Amino acid sequence: MHYLMFIDRLKRRYEASTPVRFLVSGADHMIRHAVLRDIAADCYRRGQSLFVVDDLECTVPDDYGILKSLGYRLVNGLDGSFCLYDPFQINTLKGISRFRQLLEIFGYDEKQKAKILSYFRFLLYLENLEDPSGKRVITIDSLAHSNSVMAVEQKIQGLLDSGVINPSQQISLLAKYTECSSAAADFEDILLQLLPFIQGNKALTETSARDFVLFRTGELGQDETTRKLILLLLQAGILETDRINFTVLILDRGYGNREGICRLIEGLPQNINIHIISDDIFTICESSRIALLLNRFTARIYSRHCAMGSCREVESICGDIDVIHRTYTETRDRRWRANSPLDILLGNNKTEIYGSTAPVREPRYRKEVISNFDEGTGIIDFMGQTSLFSIRI
Repeated sequence: MHYLMFIDRLKRRYEASTPVRFLVSGADHMIRHAVLRDIAADCYRRGQSLFVVDDLECTVPDDYGILKSLGYRLVNGLDGSFCLYDPFQINTLKGISRFRQLLEIFGYDEKQKAKILSYFRFLLYLENLEDPSGKRVITIDSLAHSNSVMAVEQKIQGLLDSGVINPSQQISLLAKYTECSSAAADFEDILLQLLPFIQGNKALTETSARDFVLFRTGELGQDETTRKLILLLLQAGILETDRINFTVLILDRGYGNREGICRLIEGLPQNINIHIISDDIFTICESSRIALLLNRFTARIYSRHCAMGSCREVESICGDIDVIHRTYTETRDRRWRANSPLDILLGNNKTEIYGSTAPVREPRYRKEVISNFDEGTGIIDFMGQTSLFSIRI
């Protein structure tokens, strides 16, 4: 049975209307390409754009070819034309929290975070002094105009000359800047890493229904900081959108540090349609988080895995069934008188006993079988029920 037929049958039986979010794990490229094609075709039919996070170290041309063959147009999400998210929204609790997460990626401790936040609040206070409406926000331009002691002193002097502040307030502001100015130099280095992802003039929601926006984080190699930064900004940008007209698709390489991907999946709400295709999902994080991660996806597909430990995880997830083993015992009489030609012909020289054992619990799919699946063969797990399926091209 095809996996889509299995899903449709269960949805009709239980009258389920929840969207199907796919998790594909395994080394079978035939299943990988088939599910990718089905996901993309469904999104194209519903007029949705695709946000593709390609965390593979080596590009798989067939993946992009499948998307282009359906009519999608490739858009590079990391070419500097997009502003993934404005991280300087520190006038709300939510904005402060996201800004603190950004600083954590760069290894800042709580004391350093507080110091940089104090510096930004000082800049925001100066901006609001210039505009009494209180609607000013920190921008890249305002940071550029406040990146030196001389620039800040000139701004404060301008406030004094225009009568906004008095000499006493001027001294107080200069003293406050002296306290937090060291954070300005530290943040300037971070700003250089942020600029390629926040200075664009296009928002994520400005993509058309026929675009697949590609974020190739895998080509960054071992630069874990930049990879986590991109995924955090992408997550924050998605959470800021009002119009959900896109689907998130993650291509996971199946090894190495993928904490950024875990946070992206865990941080997106249930109303965001998200799928992941991985060579081995069970190596993405520690085992205590795997169950929580898997529960984010309604349809889980497992094909052949290279690591026996991952096959054991699939065996455990799919559960056990009751198995009754048949027994057979044969007793032969070796005495001469019981082995006459007629007794041998009629089978009277032996006693046969047929029986069965009590039901025992055994894995539904053994790990040894999973590790040796044929190409195109996998397990579909949907709504608590599992089934073997096969794809043939």
